[in-house]
Amino acid sequence: MSSSREPTMEPTQETTCTNVYDAVLALLNDLFGPQPDAACLRTHFNPSSALRQGPDHSAVEFIQEVRRVVKLCEFGAAGDILAFDQIVSGIASPHLQRMVFKMGKDFTLLKVLDVAREEERVDHALLQLRLVHTEASAFSGMAPCSRPGCRN
Repeated sequence: MSSSREPTMEPTQETTCTNVYDAVLALLNDLFGPQPDAACLRTHFNPSSALRQGPDHSAVEFIQEVRRVVKLCEFGAAGDILAFDQIVSGIASPHLQRMVFKMGKDFTLLKVLDVAREEERVDHALLQLRLVHTEASAFSGMAPCSRPGCRN
């Protein structure tokens, strides 16, 4: 009788080393790789070349991009004010634009991200609800049941 060993799912030393190597390499690239020029990125905040939410991007993606550019531009204390201006002028949803504008002095990028995420969650839920109503109305056009004792 020969005994067969079951394959184990434990990582081998080779795969662990590869994963660690890839993680260290990514970290070193982030730290020492070419960095975008802050002065060049600040041109995004000129009125003629301001960031705008594209049709293929969600409000959350747009706000995250503004946040990323503000951080890279090294605006310091003025970053929140410039981000506020950029979001109010560049976001596609008039409803979100109004909500951000109402925040005024209470504006932070994290608050705006939370609001945008909640709006997208609600929009998704309402879309699902509309689909359910559409499917239900399609069934209401069916012929009534003709079996004895069947109630419609």
